[in-house]
Amino acid sequence: MKNLYLLIGNGSSISIVNKINDYRKQIGQPPLNIDLSNLFYYGASFNFPMTNDPFLTEEHCPKLWQLGARPGMDRAKANQIISQIITCGNVYALAKYKEEIISTNDFGDYYNNQYNMNILSYYNNTRLTLRYSDNEIISNLYFAAYGEFSSYLRYLMIYYNSQITNNDLTSIDVPLINYIKQNYNNFNRIIFNSYNYDIIMERLLMLNDLPFKLGCFENGCNKIIFYKPHGSISFSYKKTFPLGTQYKIPYNELSFQQKITVCDFNIKYDFINDYPKHNGMVPPYGEAERFEISYYQKIRNSIIRAAKKSNPSDIYYIIGSSYGNVDRFELDRINTSFDKLVHVTYVDPFPNPDYNAVLSSLFINYNQVPDFPTTSQTPILLKDIF
Repeated sequence: MKNLYLLIGNGSSISIVNKINDYRKQIGQPPLNIDLSNLFYYGASFNFPMTNDPFLTEEHCPKLWQLGARPGMDRAKANQIISQIITCGNVYALAKYKEEIISTNDFGDYYNNQYNMNILSYYNNTRLTLRYSDNEIISNLYFAAYGEFSSYLRYLMIYYNSQITNNDLTSIDVPLINYIKQNYNNFNRIIFNSYNYDIIMERLLMLNDLPFKLGCFENGCNKIIFYKPHGSISFSYKKTFPLGTQYKIPYNELSFQQKITVCDFNIKYDFINDYPKHNGMVPPYGEAERFEISYYQKIRNSIIRAAKKSNPSDIYYIIGSSYGNVDRFELDRINTSFDKLVHVTYVDPFPNPDYNAVLSSLFINYNQVPDFPTTSQTPILLKDIF
């Protein structure tokens, strides 16, 4: 039998949120306070863990605040701040002297540490050639901001999830879900590769009685396998802050995340009183290939192995994937693992022209469409394959 491969990006969740808002407008309900393209906009709309205070404040996120992050801010400026933070994190992953920048998992007086150029010039008594001039050494402001943003992102996505009701999800038409239900028995395996931190698609599968297992985390013989290589709010680190204690930002996230394995997580879809000490997510703009993150590598390798088992008759949908610069190497590794005769459809109303060019060069049976076909628009590929 044939397999169905699905790669879904942020555009997929944006489309579903837009459908929910259209539905809510029709029945006279207010829209969701969700903006998946401006991550700081609703920063004051949800609480810092274990408090009644807004999350994005100078008190709780001093480094993000220092960099200019504000609730309600302009999207372009917000994305610029996030890009700078994560770009510094990407470079940290390659820096030979990273142990001198962040030496322990307990930052202690981290805020007060100052760079010592003599220390940075030597590492284990060996002279290093610095990659930056003195005034270009990455400021620890950005490393600290990475920890704040990691926690902020997790609780932002949990806040977004809390607004979406089951009624919202069952009242809208999601062509992908309809397609899976209609053709469920025609596939041997249905393999999701999701780069979304939210659990919108997982909830849709549950509500439509489409059982799945989370790849690399759960055992079983489910037809649907769901991989999340960049992590998810559902990845709950087992060590938590107990109720009655104080939640602390993991300012050592850059170094500690490289030590986390699949076994260190519980999988949760209910986030009441869930306050893990670390966050199981690779933030946007993060080049996951640079980080030696055990759980990411395990999930990515499983996706590549699954792609290598593809056959010419298999179907592969790429939905709402932006093909951003930092993701290209990772996506290229996955896409080049597929059989070149697989039937590929890139679904995006605003396709990335570079991605479109790459996919049309890689795959013989390639198509680009603005929207996923509805049930009344039977995909051309099905007519030819089943």
